[in-house]
Amino acid sequence: MKILAVQIPASVLLSTALGQPVHVEADIRFMQGMTYHHAQALEMAELFSSRTESEGMRLLAQRIGISQTDEIVMMARWLEARGEGPGGIDTLRPRGARN
Repeated sequence: MKILAVQIPASVLLSTALGQPVHVEADIRFMQGMTYHHAQALEMAELFSSRTESEGMRLLAQRIGISQTDEIVMMARWLEARGEGPGGIDTLRPRGARN
């Protein structure tokens, strides 16, 4: 049996010891990117619901709107608890990418 050694950053250990939320930059960028992604889904659902005659498709768009809104609120709270904002389009670009 092999035992794997895992290095845990000191900042993670300190945050855990202090009872603060633990996160790294990649966590922040992911949540900011997902917030933006979910906002795009809201826009598409709104367009979709007004461009179909199908009641089933309108209900689907409504369900998407409700679920994505709930998730955006959850992600905003997660980011706020860590002193971060929601981000924007730039959070979806790889580091170093230019317009």
